[in-house]
Amino acid sequence: ITFSEAVTAFANADLAIGNGTLTAVASADGGVTWTATFTPTGNHESTGNTIVVGTSYTDLAGNTGGSGTSNAYAIDTKAPTITGITSDTADGSYSATQTVNVIVTFSEAVTLDGGNLVVTLDTGGTVTIETISGSTTASGTYTIGAAQTTADLSAASVALSGGTLSDASPFSNPMTSFTGYTDISAASAIVIDTTAPTVSSVVMADANIDIDDTSLLTITFSEAVTAFANADLAIGNGTLTAV
Repeated sequence: ITFSEAVTAFANADLAIGNGTLTAVASADGGVTWTATFTPTGNHESTGNTIVVGTSYTDLAGNTGGSGTSNAYAIDTKAPTITGITSDTADGSYSATQTVNVIVTFSEAVTLDGGNLVVTLDTGGTVTIETISGSTTASGTYTIGAAQTTADLSAASVALSGGTLSDASPFSNPMTSFTGYTDISAASAIVIDTTAPTVSSVVMADANIDIDDTSLLTITFSEAVTAFANADLAIGNGTLTAV
């Protein structure tokens, strides 16, 4: 803080400090220039902060001084967090080798400097994100494995494998929390089903069919199937209406 002339009776009590603290102001040149170290408030994010000088001080002759205001400064001491893990893949059923797009959303724009962000799903599969550059979202592909049969795509855990993940320039607060996000399963109807259906039974209601007679054929599967038609059947010595 620089005055037009040397001042006296100037102290921190003469200052309104925006979102932080100052060490005691001191002058090394007789009272014209005063310096102190500013420490911002923790876990805080704001712009347009200022330090305002009041009018309690005087010059050496006892004249009351005027007020003044610092340039505006931005504070960001808040580490980014993950706010949600979602998917923009259409709801429905998916089998082995098919893919699901998984999106991680952050509380603010972040940058990944080296390493990978790894999302481990309850299915046992993982999504590895290698690049994030000043963005509030990042996405990766989850490939469904042959043994993964659960319908739950919730994220069991999220971790940083090497490198650093921090909010975007000009700040660099490292991410410290990988928990507390809204989970993918809360808003998704994506079903993973890698179990092939089987035929439970094929039953001809009448085991002895004579001339001009018909019989009901009932085919039961282990689960609901689709794209099933008469073309899928080898019919012995007769004809079937459409299944």
